[in-house]
Amino acid sequence: MNRFTTLLYLIVFMIIFADQPAISGDKSLILFSDYAVYKYDDGSDKCYVEIFYNLLRNDLKYYPDSSGFSAIMDFKLVLGDSSGNPLDSLTWKAGSRIKSLSVLEDSDYLISDVFGELFEPGSYTISLSVTNDGNVGWNSFNLDVPSPEETALTVSSIEWAYEIKADSAGKLLKNGYRVLPNASGRFQQEDNIIYLYAEAYNIDVSPDADSAYNVTMEIYNSEGDLYKTIKPVNYIKPGKSAVIATGFSIAAFEGGMYKMKLILNDGERTAGTEKSFSVIPSAEKTRQKIMQSILSDYPGASGIQNEEQARKFRDDLIYIATGEELKLYDSLNLQGKENFRKEFWETRDIDPTTAVNEYQLEHYRRLKYVEEHYSRHGGMIAGWKTDQGRVYILYGEPTEIERNQSSIETRSWEKWWYHGLEGGVYFIFVDYEDTDSYELIHSTKQNEIKDENWENKVKMTVYQR
Repeated sequence: MNRFTTLLYLIVFMIIFADQPAISGDKSLILFSDYAVYKYDDGSDKCYVEIFYNLLRNDLKYYPDSSGFSAIMDFKLVLGDSSGNPLDSLTWKAGSRIKSLSVLEDSDYLISDVFGELFEPGSYTISLSVTNDGNVGWNSFNLDVPSPEETALTVSSIEWAYEIKADSAGKLLKNGYRVLPNASGRFQQEDNIIYLYAEAYNIDVSPDADSAYNVTMEIYNSEGDLYKTIKPVNYIKPGKSAVIATGFSIAAFEGGMYKMKLILNDGERTAGTEKSFSVIPSAEKTRQKIMQSILSDYPGASGIQNEEQARKFRDDLIYIATGEELKLYDSLNLQGKENFRKEFWETRDIDPTTAVNEYQLEHYRRLKYVEEHYSRHGGMIAGWKTDQGRVYILYGEPTEIERNQSSIETRSWEKWWYHGLEGGVYFIFVDYEDTDSYELIHSTKQNEIKDENWENKVKMTVYQR
């Protein structure tokens, strides 16, 4: 096989002006790659194969240059036979230039590229790697190239895309369309629309044939069951071949893996192709599901309907409500307590524009955690009533925990660090009775218990309560 033709279409880089120092990722690069096979009308039995990839721009390391900042990427593509034995390889460099490092705050911005070559029918392996300042990304896949059909109705492989727009010039152009590839096959629910590009060949354009062909899309879930059928669409035949550039909504899809079957009907003839994709639930829906799961364990969290729920709701708030709020709550009747509950969370909602109250979600996540990890004596002592439970509810997950087992000289004790609080604080917990019940004896945080002599209390020779 001849060495690959270098058909590189580098995406236009976003440019914003600002003066900032260079930054680096120091991590592995996320690289997605995929391919599509198309018929090539040159009289040979070869097919045209396009290989495309996506990189996250903010994974790259940028250095100052004369007009802003730039990142250099070194690519290597290795072509192998069906067993992975190398047949050929290609290396090249690509660059990304920005005017300001502030654009790297856009964590979803992709660098995309596509290149193509004629392939003999057969099975191959493709390995693609990219290196940027020592950081490496790697991806591989099997490439199956079928023998081109001369007369039978056929459909090419499918290329998933983030966007398809009619265009006559520019990057990533294909048969009058600019196709921004999605090499991962993963779509966020917020994307709303999945786009796809394919081509149909050997359409019947004889005088007696129908003037239109029909395209149907069937979606199957991970269990292989039909999940959704996209309403069939008729297209006027442009000639013996046609471009299928379309899409469908995933706004109502559940998160998970799917397979799409594209079926083309031309009179009595039928052809099809299929490709898998996945839908990642929106962050909002994910938070809602988490919220529902957590709140189901807390009667009264979503609504106070009886005195038992009112009592348990008060326990939920014991560390985060003020003394005046708790006093007011105790003075209210049942309906008043329900109104208090609504107003309590509304006033603490971090982002009222979302359906989920993030503050409430985090609080109940902490409550659930302490009940699972700090309840004592078979649940007779609730997790929230322990010192460790209280600290966790108030301040969240410690940055670092130092655990010290009991010895001849010392009792079991733990040191919880919170590096983000007040410039860095810690809490000292001691297990006096060796029952896994830890008591807070000292903290450097303001308004917490302090005992500069805490190290003596850890020693086995001293027993103080």
